[in-house]
Amino acid sequence: MAIINAIAHVVLSEGLEAKTYIDNRCEADAYEDWRSFILDEVNSPESMESVTGVPAEKIRGAARFFAKAPNGPNFLRPRVSEHSQGFPRWLWV
Repeated sequence: MAIINAIAHVVLSEGLEAKTYIDNRCEADAYEDWRSFILDEVNSPESMESVTGVPAEKIRGAARFFAKAPNGPNFLRPRVSEHSQGFPRWLWV
């Protein structure tokens, strides 16, 4: 989940999130709690580089590419949905 947190960190810190979608579909308090957690420096691409083995700039590039795309595929794998937090994280992606 480290890579997902790092990607989310970039999306939020650069203001690339879908604000209208969030306003219409998320509970404000729960979203703010999650947002605060994700924006913690421990979730930055630089911090997660040593955990994931992926260079911070590649994480940033992937996050920007995904966030700025008009749409894109997202595939749920069986093992992802079996993880205790897998399905909620998949929904975020």
